[in-house]
Amino acid sequence: VGEIFYKKFFKLRPESKELFPLSVRARYRDWASGVEEDDDLDNSPALRKLWAKVIDAVGSAVAGLQDVGKLVPMLQKLGFRHHQYNMKEEYFQVAATVLIEVLKENLGDMFTPEIEQAWVMVYSFM
Repeated sequence: VGEIFYKKFFKLRPESKELFPLSVRARYRDWASGVEEDDDLDNSPALRKLWAKVIDAVGSAVAGLQDVGKLVPMLQKLGFRHHQYNMKEEYFQVAATVLIEVLKENLGDMFTPEIEQAWVMVYSFM
């Protein structure tokens, strides 16, 4: 899901690739695999790993909706950290649309209106 997400996002906002130079991708590289990162961000193993973590983080937040006392500080911290990366506000809006689209495509009938509402609520809070 993470790979599908970032490929769709990059199609809509190709200039956002500048936020992921080799120095950023190196933090998510699987050093044991021996696969080198190059300039092909569309097929980057490090970006697959990074975006899988992003989807997992939002999913964990959705799953933790019952414990708002822990959820709110975690989401605020996550949002603040991404603000420091100089992310444009429009990227968050595009990412929200892409996230819902990817989840609908991959979950099919399991992506109920209630589940969609939970994902939208958590993502919009971040």
